[in-house]
Amino acid sequence: MLTRRDEHLARRVEVAGDAPTPAEWLYLRTGDQLYLTLARRWTRVLVTLFAVGVITGTVLSFEMGLLWPNFTGTFGPVFGLGFAIEGFSFFTEAIFIGIYVYGWGRLSRRKHFLSGIPIVITGFIGSLMVISVNAWMNHPGGFRLAATR
Repeated sequence: MLTRRDEHLARRVEVAGDAPTPAEWLYLRTGDQLYLTLARRWTRVLVTLFAVGVITGTVLSFEMGLLWPNFTGTFGPVFGLGFAIEGFSFFTEAIFIGIYVYGWGRLSRRKHFLSGIPIVITGFIGSLMVISVNAWMNHPGGFRLAATR
């Protein structure tokens, strides 16, 4: 049966990709094993969601070039920076997910927690860039086509 504290925590852990870090922070502050258990379980969800993102992102990158080469060639300079930032963010996130997942029991508690912070930041930045590019594709603006050959 869930206690009031458990229900409160369940409401706060809303974003699956970011869930291990706040749960681990609560474990470090309180020493309560429940938070450590939650952090470890949500890490599995984080890895699963990241793997799905790898697959769909790879398919998307090929689709842009293969299915819409003229669109990508014409407007690539407009939205290319967003995808470049997302790509950098993705690889940084992948590195720190590896450190975070394989660092359980190998790193100090504090270092392990600190390795989760870049995951949250880079995940947010990558999501923001993908959403921004998608928003631009739905409502393009802020650019001018120059006369080219």
